[in-house]
Amino acid sequence: MTRTPTVLSLLVPALLVGCLDTGGEGGIFKGDDVDVEGNFEVNHGAKLQIYYNDALLEEVDPGTGAMVDIDGQTLDVDSLCGAGLVTCHPDAQWTKLAVEMPYGFDVGILNIVHMDAALPHVGTRLGGLYDEGTFEAFLGKHNISDTGCDNAITRSLYGEFNDDASVIKNGVLMTAFDAGCSIGGVTLAQELRIESTFRAPRLGELDLSDVEDEDEGPVDIEGDPID
Repeated sequence: MTRTPTVLSLLVPALLVGCLDTGGEGGIFKGDDVDVEGNFEVNHGAKLQIYYNDALLEEVDPGTGAMVDIDGQTLDVDSLCGAGLVTCHPDAQWTKLAVEMPYGFDVGILNIVHMDAALPHVGTRLGGLYDEGTFEAFLGKHNISDTGCDNAITRSLYGEFNDDASVIKNGVLMTAFDAGCSIGGVTLAQELRIESTFRAPRLGELDLSDVEDEDEGPVDIEGDPID
């Protein structure tokens, strides 16, 4: 089943259950007595995973002229990076973030806060859902000119905490293009999904003081301010 989120899926925390594993990075999460709030350093994977109709086609290095065959058409992966459709290079992605639970664990709304002062829009918040050690943050649906898409480019962020929340593991940054989009000279008959991975060790307790001038406060799962 595709991992492309919809607003409905973001409203149903139970859909996030089942993504946990029992090994690596400290094993299964122990429960809501573990404080997941904190500041984290993000280490991004160098490769992009290209999925078409939910099947992995290729794992490629961005910036190397990688070409991927899609239904007999050739997709230039770097053209997506150059057009700003996909954030391809690790040095263009956040290297520091903070996790905040503005309503506490009982509600399960989670905020990811951009803490990387080297990149624009520091203090930006992403709203998402948290459930038993797993989170999903929704970056939004977009209509970018010349793609033939009607509000059908979806970006999301996924991750899991290890048992003591000292590491965010199995992190995925995902961009999905719906069937019917025309990108990089290719017209899609099925959904195209491009993913990159990340891992984020904890730096310390939650501290937003470095972005207090830019931070406009907690947001809900659609990115709207919480009253």
